Amino acid sequence: MNKKYLTWKDIEALVDVIVNNIEDSGKKYDAVYGLPRGGLIPAVMLSHRLDIPLVDHNSVVNTKNVLWVDDINDTGTTLLKAEEYILNDDAIAVLYSKPSSLVKPNYVGEIITDDSWLVFPWETEQSSKADYLTIED
Repeated sequence: MNKKYLTWKDIEALVDVIVNNIEDSGKKYDAVYGLPRGGLIPAVMLSHRLDIPLVDHNSVVNTKNVLWVDDINDTGTTLLKAEEYILNDDAIAVLYSKPSSLVKPNYVGEIITDDSWLVFPWETEQSSKADYLTIED
């Protein structure tokens, strides 16, 4: 499998795209939530750039108008699980998304069509899909 190693500059550019798209939409969010684990760092970056608070898993289900963030939307499986908690005024932002995904995010940094394995700057060689957590009640 071909691996593509991303840099912090790559991530910052994608966050810029998402911020610009949110600002262009005129939509305002009350909080940001990062899906564990891949969405945590981009969520913090968006929280700072949009000047809105980051909420944790204990309070996200009781907060309205939340921007849900993940690093990649590949098949959509993770976002389908999260959709159980996402309210009408909420939105989803991802750094990367595949058009074949079951879920269509509101904001996307970049659409990807190849099958390269993306290695984010906060990951290590030992990172795997098994490391990701799911939302618990």
